[in-house]
Amino acid sequence: MEAASESLPQNRYSIDSETNAPNVAVNFSLGQRYEIGDEAELGIIAAANYDSEFQNKFGIRRSVTVQGADGSLGFNEDFSPEVCERQEFEGGGDDCGFRSTEWEIKLNGLLTVGLKLNDNHSFKYDTLILRKTTREAAIEKGEAADDPGTLVPIIALNGWKSSFG
Repeated sequence: MEAASESLPQNRYSIDSETNAPNVAVNFSLGQRYEIGDEAELGIIAAANYDSEFQNKFGIRRSVTVQGADGSLGFNEDFSPEVCERQEFEGGGDDCGFRSTEWEIKLNGLLTVGLKLNDNHSFKYDTLILRKTTREAAIEKGEAADDPGTLVPIIALNGWKSSFG
């Protein structure tokens, strides 16, 4: 049983620092009309678009709460580069803050086929596909109010999110 489970493919996804794949965009379109015999005509229109794009985000994420009767603000979470620079976190590294990479894939297509047999009879077929898929990986490192004085790393690998039109 153990040998069988070890032979299964392992998770190939990682959120290590690696260079993004290049952004890619490919599209095509065509249209053509054909005469068939004396009266019939066939028309075709097709178009497709594929787009794969990566976007990196670097920044700060903080949340605050109101503390005490004077209405002063206190940090609930502080995921910023300044956290690693504090003396109590000496040697904490230089990777505090928020980093994420989002991969978005779009696929769109259109197909129209028309057949005119004569002036009184014709057929038409239309189809359209719109699809957008997104995947995001995020790394945050900073301090949280429920564990003050400790550097907290948070790693999130969000699965594929698809939307269809």
